[in-house]
Amino acid sequence: MKAPRFLPRLSFSQVPKPRKSSKLSTHSKEKIFWPNLKNSWDLQRDLRQPPAKISVRNLQAILRVGRDAWGREGQVQPVLISATVSLRQPFDTASVQDEVTQSTINYGTLSIAILEAAHKFHDRGSAPTIDGSLSTVSDLISTIEQRIAPKVGEAPDALIQRSLVSSLELEITLPKALLNSTTGVSRTSATLFDALNEQEYRGMSVVLRDLRVSTLIGLNPNERLAKQLVIANIELDLWVTKQDIYNELEQIVVKTMEESSFQTLESLASHLAWKISRYIVYPHFVKHFEVREMNDPSFHFPCIKIGLSKPTAVTLADTPVVEICVDSRELFARAPPCAVSLPFPLQGPVEEWIKEHDPEGSKKNPVLGG
Repeated sequence: MKAPRFLPRLSFSQVPKPRKSSKLSTHSKEKIFWPNLKNSWDLQRDLRQPPAKISVRNLQAILRVGRDAWGREGQVQPVLISATVSLRQPFDTASVQDEVTQSTINYGTLSIAILEAAHKFHDRGSAPTIDGSLSTVSDLISTIEQRIAPKVGEAPDALIQRSLVSSLELEITLPKALLNSTTGVSRTSATLFDALNEQEYRGMSVVLRDLRVSTLIGLNPNERLAKQLVIANIELDLWVTKQDIYNELEQIVVKTMEESSFQTLESLASHLAWKISRYIVYPHFVKHFEVREMNDPSFHFPCIKIGLSKPTAVTLADTPVVEICVDSRELFARAPPCAVSLPFPLQGPVEEWIKEHDPEGSKKNPVLGG
């Protein structure tokens, strides 16, 4: 049976009532500010092929942002910043005159502006924001966007006039923010502007790249004798809340994989999607939103995208890869919700914690038909 488009009505006997605080009101406003959200697939389709674009990839900076690999806030760490500006018109005069004109954007000036905004963000210090958190990756993205292409009339010294731009894409990567990856975590933002230079659509996501986990996985008898390396890429598409949750996300993925013994990557990927939705996504929403907001069909639930690969499985190929995309709204519609947050850092096996704190979750997995 097809899952309903909305989350089943929840009672407060099922879900602990969120505490009234500035966090709740802040996030409620945040959701209203971004009413036209789209997942990355739909947004890329709407972006189409621009006549011209300017990109700067992996600008390096050392900033106090997000959390480090152990979940500590306020720590200085390396940051890579990439930006792509798509233009509405080709840069004809710049091509003809062979110099930077108003029809294009100087990538050197763009790079300087991004770094200036990043260092301004860093110089604010580690004072908590209105919701009690320290400077998040989402805050850094907002600071850079405001410097590059602010709303019309908000900044007379804006680097880019929105009338020239059809879209702006930003990616912030923290290469040292994960314990089990040499690539790190990225937060992405893509904004599509309409003909009136206003924000038309927006997409946001958080991506954990190349988590390397020793896992008991495989159908062959020899694969049941020892663990092998599995590389996981995890994305929460439409993740619009500002909190940095990548440490908790890495923890649930790594511990689940280490403790699993599935025969196929397909089953493992589906199991991971269930764990992420139940112990990361939903508890986070319960903490920061009203239940009535989550029952609203327009509430934005993230898509959970998981890619798993086994580099040693096929001798004559680099690696086989299995990828899935699961709508977390549908998962919540299939099973009673869980509002218990997995502690970070968690000492001991995750399955033991689940049996003690969420017996229902240890018995049922709707993705695998449990």
